[in-house]
Amino acid sequence: MKLKILLPFDNGNLLTDLSPKEIKQKLEDLLKKPCYKPAFLTRDTRIRFEGRVSDSSFEICREDDGRRSAVPEIKGTVSTKMGKALIVMKLRLNLFHKIFMILWMGISGLLCLGVLLKFDELKESFRNMPFLVNWVPFIFFIFGYIIMLFTFKRESYKTKKFLKQLLEAKEY
Repeated sequence: MKLKILLPFDNGNLLTDLSPKEIKQKLEDLLKKPCYKPAFLTRDTRIRFEGRVSDSSFEICREDDGRRSAVPEIKGTVSTKMGKALIVMKLRLNLFHKIFMILWMGISGLLCLGVLLKFDELKESFRNMPFLVNWVPFIFFIFGYIIMLFTFKRESYKTKKFLKQLLEAKEY
């Protein structure tokens, strides 16, 4: 079984007929231009990115406007292969969401451990309570993991699809 599907990271390779210079230009054009209006006052529906682009590498992140929760950070390199440009991308969970998920999973994991260690003592006191009370920490742990994984994979898929379309590329 591949564990890659269970972790919040993704990799992608794109092959395009564009030159590395054209790719750099398209990525630079994509980056967020300074805007002094709050996001809720503008009706701009374009997908915006922020980050940096150099000659053979880039680090970009889709702008988080409050609607998306697990926006991936993309680190990539551009090289030439067989007369075409090869873009190697690594998509990772951003720092804020990593810290949040470590806290969420850590606290709910400690509660799960506490329930498991004190299960015999708690069994008598929980006998009169509804069945789900025993499982609340486990539900929180699983719920947090599934939400984080689902939102990251969905945003990762959308971002790769957008970049593939923008750079006129094919999966490699």
